Amino acid sequence: MPRTRQPREFRPCSLSLCFDWLESIAGLARCMCLSKDPRQQLKTWTATEQAARTRENDAAQALTTEQKRWVHLNTRLDELERLLAPVR
Repeated sequence: MPRTRQPREFRPCSLSLCFDWLESIAGLARCMCLSKDPRQQLKTWTATEQAARTRENDAAQALTTEQKRWVHLNTRLDELERLLAPVR
C-alpha cells in the first residue's frame, strides 16, 4: 500500500514580528508621555501607525512568498512520489 504524505503546515516565526510590534508600542508610549502638545502626539501616533502598517504589509508579503515556496516544494515532492511509486 503506497504511503500517503501529509501536507506540511507552514508555521511562520512570528517572534520577531511580536518584538517589532512591542517596540513600536513602547516607542509610541514614550513619545506620548514626553510630548504635551496634542498636535505633536497626533503626528507621532500617525507616523508610528504608518510604520507598523508598513511592517505588517512586508510581513504579509513575506508570508505569502514563503507559503508559495512550500506549495511548490510539496507539489514537486508529490510528483517525485508519483514517479517513484511501484507499478501495479
